[in-house]
Amino acid sequence: MTEAQQTTESNITKIVEPTYILQPEKDEKFYPTKVKEIADRVILEEVEKAKLNEKWIEDWYEFSDDIEDFSKSLVDKIRDECKTLNMPRYKLLVQVTVGQRKDQGTSITSRCLWNTSTDRYAAASFENEHFFISALCFGLYCD
Repeated sequence: MTEAQQTTESNITKIVEPTYILQPEKDEKFYPTKVKEIADRVILEEVEKAKLNEKWIEDWYEFSDDIEDFSKSLVDKIRDECKTLNMPRYKLLVQVTVGQRKDQGTSITSRCLWNTSTDRYAAASFENEHFFISALCFGLYCD
């Protein structure tokens, strides 16, 4: 390198822009319809695999440990499937509620303080004459 090249390179000032990103790209957003499809599919597959209709009808409380393990595995599988979607800067939270039906209604609600332009949620549910499953999937954008 010559002296002239060294002096020109040392006089160059590089301007570096901030690296934080405040909005996701269009193809990196949390789309509730896609997440709902995943949650519905996972719930149906797991209910069919576990044969819950036969086990839980007789004594709901006898199977409380199995129900807890089942709901935890549902959370893990839904979250893992959602991670395959292209949402790199989203924090995924999944909440699953499993309950017994005895001719009664159930309401599940949630409240969140979030950015309405980037944060979203999806809800999926399953029910039959014996039990219900509700899954809430939250996508929170982290900048």
